[in-house]
Amino acid sequence: MHNLFLFFNTQKEDVKTITSRITSEVDRMTELMNNILIFGENESNNLKIDIKKLFFTDFIEKLIETYYNNEKDGRKLMLEFIGTEREIESDERLLIHILTNLISNAFKYSKDCANPKLKINFMENSYKIEVIDYGIGILPDENKHLFKSFFRGSNTANIKGSGLGLIVAKQFTELLNGNIAINSSSENTIVVLEFPYYQKK
Repeated sequence: MHNLFLFFNTQKEDVKTITSRITSEVDRMTELMNNILIFGENESNNLKIDIKKLFFTDFIEKLIETYYNNEKDGRKLMLEFIGTEREIESDERLLIHILTNLISNAFKYSKDCANPKLKINFMENSYKIEVIDYGIGILPDENKHLFKSFFRGSNTANIKGSGLGLIVAKQFTELLNGNIAINSSSENTIVVLEFPYYQKK
């Protein structure tokens, strides 16, 4: 009976391992396909921009609830708001692609580390978004390649990814008249986005 219990327990663990691998591969392929499709739309000039007014707090809370409330390792995205919120103009679809790529990277490249953080600063003429993680960082001599299609850091070999997330984030940030910069050290990696409150007509 004891041997039978061990057999079924082993079988159960095997199924869990296989299921986890399948889920991981499906997630990777979904990320790759989404980025390729949206990247292709932009490259072929078929990407339509739909600017609407929205409140960033409501937007980000819905995004977190949809994408980041169930991380496998139990970590959460920490939020910090600075300043008085103002209504913004943006394309919600593009903003979702920008932030899901950056936040997913923050979780992906900081496994077993502290919770990633999203810091939003409402300034006088623009608002700033910082995506902060405390993971493996970016090697100094590889910074110049970060926004190249399909580039992946040499320290990410064992971490699945498409190599398109940052270029998609950069292109869409620029379409929304924003700027993107990345600062990385041995302590953290900070992706900084800055957008105007209102889009040019």
